Amino acid sequence: MAISAAIFIESNTSGSGADFILRAQELGLVTVFVTASPERYSFLHGSPELDLRICDTSSDVAISAVVDDVAAVMPIELLTTSSDLYLHAAALQARRLGLIGPDPDAIALCRDKARQAAALREGGVGVPYSAVVGADCDIRNAITRIGLPAVVKPISGTGSVGVTLVETETDAIQALRNLLGTTTDVRGRPIQSGALIMSYIAGDEFSVEILDSRVIGVTRKHLGNLPHFVEIGHDAPAMMSPQLRAQIVCEALRAIAVLRHARGPAHVELRVHQGSITIIEVNPRLAGGSIPTLFRHATGFDLVLAFLCSLLGVPPRLRAQARTVRSDSSCRSAKAFSTSLSPASALSTASD
Repeated sequence: MAISAAIFIESNTSGSGADFILRAQELGLVTVFVTASPERYSFLHGSPELDLRICDTSSDVAISAVVDDVAAVMPIELLTTSSDLYLHAAALQARRLGLIGPDPDAIALCRDKARQAAALREGGVGVPYSAVVGADCDIRNAITRIGLPAVVKPISGTGSVGVTLVETETDAIQALRNLLGTTTDVRGRPIQSGALIMSYIAGDEFSVEILDSRVIGVTRKHLGNLPHFVEIGHDAPAMMSPQLRAQIVCEALRAIAVLRHARGPAHVELRVHQGSITIIEVNPRLAGGSIPTLFRHATGFDLVLAFLCSLLGVPPRLRAQARTVRSDSSCRSAKAFSTSLSPASALSTASD
């Protein structure tokens, strides 16, 4: 049987990035890691079996050349990324190769938070009121339309970078101008100009973890001090009434259906206030903040492994039989696993 490759286009710098490589190796695949800056990833040093390829990952042409070079010597069975910033590039490459993967158009829609919010609202999904700010002359009108307090965020970002609660007009103007003046992302790549201002939604924050339109679980989030939205702890799976869980799950599934994101993982963030559920945003990837690891310890379900198996087209019930990739035997099924993250881990949701 020919040796096959799993290609990863960059990675997040914390969270599940290293797990993607480890699980692929445990599945018997040659792991190929494509990056512009290998020094960014500490976990690369502990992976002697990794095939490291260096290229300009901001260029689809450069990525294609590396992928085709790999394809010339071995079959490629999956191609993906664990980084927000490269989801669309990876989806395009997977489609070009005829591999299983998410729809690039759905990824693009989800990644543009202004387009996403508009699509969800048009589809009847409850979302915050929002306005796009494309230039300085748009700022005051946008603030008037949305009102205060509000949340200012990049149109296309990662984690909680640049997301700020603003309570005064002065703070809102400054935050929006800061984003308008930002011309590159956290990796120095050119970004779409503009910002988004959204009405602030009070309430408890949760996320729904989804894979291939199937709900894996619900996470309760604990945030640090405002005005920033840094997650400092998670309860996974969240403890709640069956009725509330059903409502949350239903709304999350409605959201990904509206966005036509049927294939692949989704991390749907939402808030619950006085019985009302508001979708904050849909991220077309696995959760950050070590949430996949929490679910593995709490329930025995390995989200990273399940995602890779999905890309390989392996039926769920055959995963454990195909390889002896198992979680810790001390897993406690159907019990909530609550943890508080260390300061370093708390920032992992804002990793790039």
